[in-house]
Amino acid sequence: MGDDARDQLQRDLNSYQAIAKKLCNLTEDDDKALLTKTMVKLVHYLRSIDQEDTTRRDALAVAIHCIGKSCFMESDDLVVRASTAGAMVHAFRIYVPNFPPFCLTDTATVDEERVLDSLNFLVDLIPHVTDEQSGKKIGYAIEYINTIQLFNCVFKLEGEDIGENEFIDK
Repeated sequence: MGDDARDQLQRDLNSYQAIAKKLCNLTEDDDKALLTKTMVKLVHYLRSIDQEDTTRRDALAVAIHCIGKSCFMESDDLVVRASTAGAMVHAFRIYVPNFPPFCLTDTATVDEERVLDSLNFLVDLIPHVTDEQSGKKIGYAIEYINTIQLFNCVFKLEGEDIGENEFIDK
Protein backbone atom coordinates (compact mmCIF):
# COMPACT_ATOMS: atom_id res chain seq x y z
CA MET A 1 0.00 0.00 0.00
CA GLY A 2 1.43 3.35 -1.05
CA ASP A 3 1.65 6.43 1.15
CA ASP A 4 -1.36 8.09 -0.51
CA ALA A 5 -3.52 5.00 -0.05
CA ARG A 6 -2.39 4.62 3.56
CA ASP A 7 -3.15 8.30 4.26
CA GLN A 8 -6.60 7.97 2.68
CA LEU A 9 -7.32 4.86 4.72
CA GLN A 10 -6.36 6.68 7.92
CA ARG A 11 -8.59 9.65 7.01
CA ASP A 12 -11.45 7.25 6.30
CA LEU A 13 -10.95 5.41 9.59
CA ASN A 14 -10.95 8.71 11.50
CA SER A 15 -14.20 9.73 9.77
CA TYR A 16 -15.77 6.36 10.55
CA GLN A 17 -14.84 6.67 14.20
CA ALA A 18 -16.38 10.15 14.34
CA ILE A 19 -19.67 9.08 12.76
CA ALA A 20 -19.89 6.02 15.01
CA LYS A 21 -19.53 8.24 18.06
CA LYS A 22 -22.16 10.63 16.73
CA LEU A 23 -24.63 7.86 15.86
CA CYS A 24 -24.23 6.20 19.25
CA ASN A 25 -24.98 9.47 21.04
CA LEU A 26 -28.11 10.39 19.07
CA THR A 27 -31.52 9.87 20.71
CA GLU A 28 -35.21 10.33 19.91
CA ASP A 29 -34.95 13.82 21.40
CA ASP A 30 -32.47 15.03 18.80
CA ASP A 31 -33.50 17.14 15.84
CA LYS A 32 -34.89 15.02 12.99
CA ALA A 33 -32.73 16.90 10.48
CA LEU A 34 -29.61 15.90 12.48
CA LEU A 35 -30.75 12.26 12.60
CA THR A 36 -31.31 12.29 8.84
CA LYS A 37 -28.06 14.11 8.02
CA THR A 38 -26.01 11.70 10.12
CA MET A 39 -27.66 8.62 8.63
CA VAL A 40 -27.20 9.97 5.08
CA LYS A 41 -23.50 10.45 5.83
CA LEU A 42 -23.32 6.82 6.95
CA VAL A 43 -25.01 5.76 3.69
CA HIS A 44 -22.34 7.72 1.80
CA TYR A 45 -19.58 5.84 3.64
CA LEU A 46 -21.23 2.44 3.31
CA ARG A 47 -21.94 2.65 -0.39
CA SER A 48 -18.26 3.26 -1.11
CA ILE A 49 -17.18 0.06 0.66
CA ASP A 50 -16.71 -3.18 -1.26
CA GLN A 51 -17.71 -6.42 0.38
CA GLU A 52 -14.07 -7.52 0.41
CA ASP A 53 -12.91 -4.37 2.24
CA THR A 54 -13.07 -5.81 5.74
CA THR A 55 -10.84 -3.07 7.20
CA ARG A 56 -13.31 -0.31 6.37
CA ARG A 57 -16.34 -2.51 7.07
CA ASP A 58 -15.03 -3.48 10.50
CA ALA A 59 -14.14 0.14 11.25
CA LEU A 60 -17.81 1.02 10.70
CA ALA A 61 -19.18 -1.90 12.75
CA VAL A 62 -20.12 0.30 15.72
CA ALA A 63 -21.88 2.79 13.45
CA ILE A 64 -23.67 -0.06 11.65
CA HIS A 65 -24.80 -1.47 14.99
CA CYS A 66 -26.44 1.90 15.73
CA ILE A 67 -28.70 1.58 12.67
CA GLY A 68 -30.95 -0.61 14.80
CA LYS A 69 -31.49 2.09 17.44
CA SER A 70 -35.09 3.05 18.05
CA CYS A 71 -34.43 6.73 17.31
CA PHE A 72 -33.89 5.66 13.69
CA MET A 73 -36.11 2.63 13.15
CA GLU A 74 -39.06 3.87 15.20
CA SER A 75 -38.88 7.53 14.30
CA ASP A 76 -42.18 9.18 13.46
CA ASP A 77 -40.30 11.05 10.73
CA LEU A 78 -40.50 9.21 7.40
CA VAL A 79 -37.33 10.87 6.06
CA VAL A 80 -35.34 9.57 9.07
CA ARG A 81 -36.70 6.05 8.49
CA ALA A 82 -36.02 6.26 4.73
CA SER A 83 -32.42 7.32 5.37
CA THR A 84 -32.07 4.48 7.85
CA ALA A 85 -33.33 2.04 5.21
CA GLY A 86 -30.58 3.14 2.83
CA ALA A 87 -27.92 2.50 5.45
CA MET A 88 -29.52 -0.79 6.40
CA VAL A 89 -29.51 -2.27 2.90
CA HIS A 90 -25.87 -1.27 2.37
CA ALA A 91 -24.97 -2.89 5.69
CA PHE A 92 -26.66 -6.11 4.56
CA ARG A 93 -24.79 -5.84 1.24
CA ILE A 94 -21.32 -5.55 2.75
CA TYR A 95 -21.90 -8.33 5.30
CA VAL A 96 -23.50 -10.98 3.04
CA PRO A 97 -23.44 -13.95 3.64
CA ASN A 98 -23.32 -12.94 7.31
CA PHE A 99 -25.58 -10.52 9.13
CA PRO A 100 -24.69 -6.93 10.00
CA PRO A 101 -24.11 -5.96 13.65
CA PHE A 102 -27.64 -4.59 14.17
CA CYS A 103 -28.92 -8.16 13.67
CA LEU A 104 -26.61 -9.72 16.25
CA THR A 105 -26.77 -10.26 19.98
CA ASP A 106 -24.09 -9.04 22.38
CA THR A 107 -22.39 -12.40 21.93
CA ALA A 108 -22.28 -11.95 18.13
CA THR A 109 -24.88 -14.61 17.36
CA VAL A 110 -27.76 -13.98 14.97
CA ASP A 111 -30.85 -12.63 16.70
CA GLU A 112 -33.71 -13.83 14.51
CA GLU A 113 -36.09 -11.28 16.02
CA ARG A 114 -33.75 -8.43 15.06
CA VAL A 115 -33.43 -9.83 11.54
CA LEU A 116 -37.22 -9.98 11.22
CA ASP A 117 -37.60 -6.49 12.70
CA SER A 118 -35.12 -5.18 10.13
CA LEU A 119 -36.85 -6.86 7.21
CA ASN A 120 -40.27 -5.72 8.41
CA PHE A 121 -38.91 -2.21 8.78
CA LEU A 122 -37.83 -2.26 5.12
CA VAL A 123 -41.09 -3.79 3.87
CA ASP A 124 -43.18 -1.28 5.85
CA LEU A 125 -41.53 1.57 3.93
CA ILE A 126 -42.51 0.31 0.48
CA PRO A 127 -45.99 1.93 0.42
CA HIS A 128 -44.34 5.31 1.06
CA VAL A 129 -42.27 5.24 -2.14
CA THR A 130 -44.54 7.92 -3.61
CA ASP A 131 -44.02 10.28 -0.66
CA GLU A 132 -42.81 13.67 -1.87
CA GLN A 133 -40.06 14.12 0.76
CA SER A 134 -38.81 10.58 1.28
CA GLY A 135 -39.85 8.69 -1.86
CA LYS A 136 -36.47 8.91 -3.58
CA LYS A 137 -34.66 7.56 -0.51
CA ILE A 138 -37.16 4.70 -0.20
CA GLY A 139 -36.86 3.95 -3.92
CA TYR A 140 -33.07 3.86 -3.50
CA ALA A 141 -33.41 1.32 -0.67
CA ILE A 142 -35.85 -0.80 -2.69
CA GLU A 143 -33.49 -0.77 -5.66
CA TYR A 144 -30.64 -2.06 -3.50
CA ILE A 145 -32.89 -4.68 -1.87
CA ASN A 146 -33.51 -5.98 -5.38
CA THR A 147 -29.88 -5.62 -6.50
CA ILE A 148 -28.49 -7.65 -3.62
CA GLN A 149 -31.50 -9.96 -3.57
CA LEU A 150 -31.72 -9.33 0.16
CA PHE A 151 -34.72 -11.50 0.85
CA ASN A 152 -33.22 -14.41 -1.10
CA CYS A 153 -30.04 -14.15 0.99
CA VAL A 154 -31.87 -14.03 4.31
CA PHE A 155 -34.43 -16.71 3.59
CA LYS A 156 -32.29 -19.18 1.66
CA LEU A 157 -33.43 -22.72 2.25
CA GLU A 158 -31.16 -25.02 4.16
CA GLY A 159 -30.67 -28.55 2.93
CA GLU A 160 -31.96 -29.74 -0.41
CA ASP A 161 -33.65 -27.33 -2.75
CA ILE A 162 -37.35 -27.95 -3.22
CA GLY A 163 -38.26 -28.19 -6.88
CA GLU A 164 -40.98 -26.02 -8.38
CA ASN A 165 -43.03 -29.07 -9.37
CA GLU A 166 -43.24 -30.25 -5.75
CA PHE A 167 -45.59 -27.36 -5.00
CA ILE A 168 -48.09 -28.33 -7.67
CA ASP A 169 -51.02 -30.46 -6.50
CA LYS A 170 -51.18 -33.72 -8.38
